[in-house]
Amino acid sequence: MLLVRWDGKLGDAVVSSFVYRELRKSSRWQVLAATTPELAGLHVDHFRADRLLVTPARPGWLALFQLWRRLGHVDVVVHMGGRLPPRELFFLWLLRPAQVHGMDDGLRRVRPGLADATRGSSIQERYAEVLRRMGLRDVDTSPLLHPVSPARYGSPYVAFNAYASRPDKSMGAAKAARTLACLAEALPSTQFRILDSPATRAQARALAQAVARDNVGVLDGLETVQDAIAAVGAADAVVSVDTGIAHVAVALGKPLVAIFPSLGDAYDPWLPAPSASVTTVRVPQDVAHYRRTGRKHMDAFDENDIRDGLLRVLARPAGNRSAVTATDVRQHA
Repeated sequence: MLLVRWDGKLGDAVVSSFVYRELRKSSRWQVLAATTPELAGLHVDHFRADRLLVTPARPGWLALFQLWRRLGHVDVVVHMGGRLPPRELFFLWLLRPAQVHGMDDGLRRVRPGLADATRGSSIQERYAEVLRRMGLRDVDTSPLLHPVSPARYGSPYVAFNAYASRPDKSMGAAKAARTLACLAEALPSTQFRILDSPATRAQARALAQAVARDNVGVLDGLETVQDAIAAVGAADAVVSVDTGIAHVAVALGKPLVAIFPSLGDAYDPWLPAPSASVTTVRVPQDVAHYRRTGRKHMDAFDENDIRDGLLRVLARPAGNRSAVTATDVRQHA
């Protein structure tokens, strides 16, 4: 089976990671993964793909032709990317697998009915339905992610992530500063560390300067996906917008305040599953504007809701939570 993961998104990869474990339970299947250079280590070290094929993010015609030449025979392709562009249809035509599972029900090459059968279901359930259609039973959808040694990150902290893959999915600079200042003031004995990436490093440093509190700083040295996983693993809790960091926190069992957009009555299949350790804050969107432009706005929330959510998840028992954080929570209560 070829699992298409060339979108380059960490959260998508983590959410679908159980597919590798579940298929390995049957000696019938080998799992091949087509993914980007940034996520290659994740598929090797955590997911244990039987074969890894590295592609550019959203590969073009030539890259897909070269990938076909490298692949050889494939029985099943799983590609959940929604409506497939012509170059990816060309790739499937070249590959000619016996089965293609995906959400583009209008294509003759895609086995019909998955979109209808999983309407209103989570992303995990969509992948689980594919596995059931491939003959598996009792599918465990828990993510396959192993903790990475957190020793390099020092004393306990709450990880704060204001940044997503696109600016419109991220907090604005002023909103991020108000939110982080609210948290740092409410829990003055708790250390807060801003998560960044090479692309957002300057923004993260500007955010720390704008908040200007002794218990707020930037978590330096986050260069790779593995670094980000380790940083989340070392945290007492995580506050994050809708991005891969939120899904990593869920996979590692970390207390989480997740900030997700709300498109009216539309179901969001990416929402974290309800849990005592997860609080989800929904940010109302202008649905007409989103449908017209494809852009979101993540600043229309009350930072006090984030504070209250963090206090709730920190109040849950946890064996590795710092005494400082526990003291802060008791004092605030």
